Amino acid sequence: MNFIQVVLGVTGYRQAGHFDKNCRDPRGTQERLLRRILELNAGTEFGKDHNFRSIRTIEEYQRAVPKNSYKDLEPYILRTTEGEINQLTMDPPSLFATTSGTTGTPKYIPITKSSRRDKSLAMRLWLYHAAQDHPKMFDGQILAVVSPEVEGYTQSGIPYGAESGHAYRNMPSVTQTVYAIPYEVFALEDYESKYYTLLRLAAGKDISMIGTCNPSTILLLARKLNEYKSRILKDIYVGGIDQDVNLPAELRQELESHLKPDPERSIRLEHSVGKEGKLLPRDVWPNLALIGCWKGGSVGLYLREFAGLFDPSTP
Repeated sequence: MNFIQVVLGVTGYRQAGHFDKNCRDPRGTQERLLRRILELNAGTEFGKDHNFRSIRTIEEYQRAVPKNSYKDLEPYILRTTEGEINQLTMDPPSLFATTSGTTGTPKYIPITKSSRRDKSLAMRLWLYHAAQDHPKMFDGQILAVVSPEVEGYTQSGIPYGAESGHAYRNMPSVTQTVYAIPYEVFALEDYESKYYTLLRLAAGKDISMIGTCNPSTILLLARKLNEYKSRILKDIYVGGIDQDVNLPAELRQELESHLKPDPERSIRLEHSVGKEGKLLPRDVWPNLALIGCWKGGSVGLYLREFAGLFDPSTP
């Protein structure tokens, strides 16, 4: 049992107990949460426009705040990007998560310190229950795939980019040790260099969990793994990273300082390629204990392709 499992076991057990207690009174829990949100944000422009201070019940909230879309919230968000404060939340955004949505026009989702804390607690709860059901998921390292934290800055200087990258980059240092890929790799602008480096590093490690939101990303990793197989196996054999890969000198030096020649692993994987005709994730990471990704909606169609890539017993 590693340090992460110990910490997760203690904090997760406590949090799971608190969550289960709240689930026994869902109505009361939701009312308390709503009151807290209303009290904290009554002084915002959105709160004033919707009379937060006068709302006492869920039903009153439903009448005062009708269902809305991003378009309805956009004026508050745009004013925030321009530097105005207390528009949607009293807690100022530290990042705007960007998403193209269905229109192709970028949408800016405010990410605040409190929202990050709440999502972190939710993720910890998920990890705790996942580890209870799949205790070997932390035996090796975690291969997560995220997008760059910062893509640019708003007029007022607030960064915008991917929330996944923001969370990954700002993990406690002790937590980062269980993740296989340094954040700097995800920040590489050259697409092929990023994915080659990611897979080169991961292919040399014992991965026990793969985690990313969209299963299509996992299929992309599998395709790229086979596409790069000859170069990856050579790099594993000699303990380096192909010199044709476009990496900043300092990053290359840092990454290669942690690599060692592993002829045995390279030869084993070469035999797998000879037998299968391709390099498959199940051969590279035989100890994979869990894949964490979306399963609902249309993305569920991608899961059908997992059968030929991973051990059928891998949940």
